Amino acid sequence: MLMDPLFAHSSNLVILHSILKCAVYSLSPLIGYYVLVPVYRNKILKGVSIGVYIFNFLLQVTSIFTGWTFYIDSSNFCHNGPLYFIYAIVYWYSILLVLFGSIAYGSRFPNHNLGSLIGLISIVDFGVIIRLFHSEIQLSYLCVSIACSLLLLHYIEFSRQRTDDIINRQRNDLERDPLTNLLSRYSYNRRIERFFDDDHLEDDLVVCIFDINGLKNVNDNIGHLAGDIMIAGAAKNIKKVVGEYGNVYRYGGDEFIAFLNLPLEKADEFENQLNNETLAWSAENKLNLHVSLGYCASKDNPDYDIQALINKADKMMYANKQSFYNQSI
Repeated sequence: MLMDPLFAHSSNLVILHSILKCAVYSLSPLIGYYVLVPVYRNKILKGVSIGVYIFNFLLQVTSIFTGWTFYIDSSNFCHNGPLYFIYAIVYWYSILLVLFGSIAYGSRFPNHNLGSLIGLISIVDFGVIIRLFHSEIQLSYLCVSIACSLLLLHYIEFSRQRTDDIINRQRNDLERDPLTNLLSRYSYNRRIERFFDDDHLEDDLVVCIFDINGLKNVNDNIGHLAGDIMIAGAAKNIKKVVGEYGNVYRYGGDEFIAFLNLPLEKADEFENQLNNETLAWSAENKLNLHVSLGYCASKDNPDYDIQALINKADKMMYANKQSFYNQSI
């Protein structure tokens, strides 16, 4: 069988080997650039990196003729040249771009694993160091392949965490009221469903309902921005008074509800505490904030379901609200 003329003489193999080695040494550091582009926004760093890679390319092309970074002997074996360390520096520069790029990308997630990323780079460094001092031992590409495979697994994990973070943010946006940061109407509905799923209510459950007095007048005469400030202020004061005993929900425009676990006598103190808080808030914010409160305890109404407790608390709140308006006339 005739051999291809290109491979007929060792000199042809040496030339081919030199060209392939030039290509490998020129292209392998570019892994850093592919990490650089999507992760780093620093234009100066990108410009410097492009300059480094162009310099490395020219050095490798020149080495075909000069043997500066590598040379192929007559037996077609590759050896390090006197300037191989320059290629190693360029390579490590790219590895550092990968390392810090991975850290920058992973830092967006709460559970990023910095130690394992450093471990990946150590694998690559080991291969490059062995190649630097023992050119006959070809471990660098194996180490790079292993590290890249592990880096891919990291990327997949980071991507999964990113998806989880997006889902968690969307869930938080759904479950939290953006104006007050209290639990939302959606969260309230889900809590009501769980109440109905339970066989019985806790003995120390107290349902509290709150409503801002005079909010419509503020919206009509001062503006809705002032009304929003009052809603946020009411939420803050309600949370301050009752928040340690359970969850507070904004389930209407100026209506709030809390499901609390506490002795009934403690609930009797809430109205005075809330009045004191709203008076201090009103003086500070130059707006007259007053909140009516109604509550109902499961201990006093053992036959009530959750909706019956809410209805009774609502009636008490509206009675207090009417009393407030009668006193204001």
